Amino acid sequence: MDKAIIYDQKRHKLERRAKLFRYIPYLQAAYMAGSMALGNANEGSDFDIIVVAPAGRLYTCRFFTLLVFSLLGWRTDVESRKMKDGFCLNHFITKCDPKLRMHPNDPNGIYSHYARQLEGNLIQLLIRPISPIDPIGPIGRFVEMTLKQWQQRRIRRQISQWHRPEIPSRLVVNDEEVHLCFRLRKLKD
Repeated sequence: MDKAIIYDQKRHKLERRAKLFRYIPYLQAAYMAGSMALGNANEGSDFDIIVVAPAGRLYTCRFFTLLVFSLLGWRTDVESRKMKDGFCLNHFITKCDPKLRMHPNDPNGIYSHYARQLEGNLIQLLIRPISPIDPIGPIGRFVEMTLKQWQQRRIRRQISQWHRPEIPSRLVVNDEEVHLCFRLRKLKD
């Protein structure tokens, strides 16, 4: 099948499913990345998404995003690393400017090369998020801290299970970004 037809079909499916993002608490924006943004998607490609949350609500937004897409069965399977038309939700940031940060532990420059390719090609999904009722209140801060601690424990277990030092990865977990990319592949120039 022609690449342009595949891309159009996948883009249509992505846009229909992406409407769900507007109901995720604290989600400010979502960007299409990966093979879709670079225009080289194939029939088996998944949807790589970068999710933007406000500072201080990253882990709350991540929790609800993963929960909703997992319950619907639309999330890429971690074990198989691929799921046709699944959402790969492994990158959450707090800055509305989605410039991909270069990682200091990228000895081969694989992620840096990928980030440079994507930087001008990220496509914002047209979502009008519904604003949360309590963006800064004490209950919201308590929920965020609890979800942050719980998720970071789970992430540490995931890293110990999936990370192989000989395979280039990008693993960032802090208050501004969560990016768990366990297998970086070299892209063609």
